[in-house]
Amino acid sequence: WPNVGSRNRYHRRLAKLVAEMAHSVEYWLTAQRKSDPPVLAQDSTPAEQMQFEFAKLAERWQSKFDEMAPEVAASFLINQFRGTDSAMRQALKDAGWSIEFTLSPAMRDAFAASLAENVGLIKSIPAQYLQEVEGIVMRNYTSGRNVRAMAEEIRGRYKVASNRAWLIARDQSNKANAVVQRTRQTEL
Repeated sequence: WPNVGSRNRYHRRLAKLVAEMAHSVEYWLTAQRKSDPPVLAQDSTPAEQMQFEFAKLAERWQSKFDEMAPEVAASFLINQFRGTDSAMRQALKDAGWSIEFTLSPAMRDAFAASLAENVGLIKSIPAQYLQEVEGIVMRNYTSGRNVRAMAEEIRGRYKVASNRAWLIARDQSNKANAVVQRTRQTEL
């Protein structure tokens, strides 16, 4: 079975990043919505200004996830690969076989492929969340709803993003475990 401790650490790191982003976005949007400047002739409209400011916020969070993704994914995969190797080594020892695993080219390749997949999934979290939030903001902005209704809808998107982080952690934990086992079994 996959290493549960490694999966849980991975999930906590993803959940923490998602929570920071969601709280920042909600705070910024409610503050921005409350401070709409009056429209002057030939200035951009408030909706255009909100969209411009939101794009800068989205870019900042996407950059943060892009920066953190390789380190978060690598840390998770190193722990997951080690845990799976250890469990497999113990199972073989219990069966009477003494095997010492090394970092073979096949394992390096498996690690690199898993790392690329994990990094891509981590980077997709803010892209999906921020796109949905932008739609909420623009719909609320044009319909003239209050800030509270917009914040509630955004909190709903946070729950979706948080659940997605959990699914990614679980799925990638299972996949990493399977990749290590399949590679090691093929090598044996």
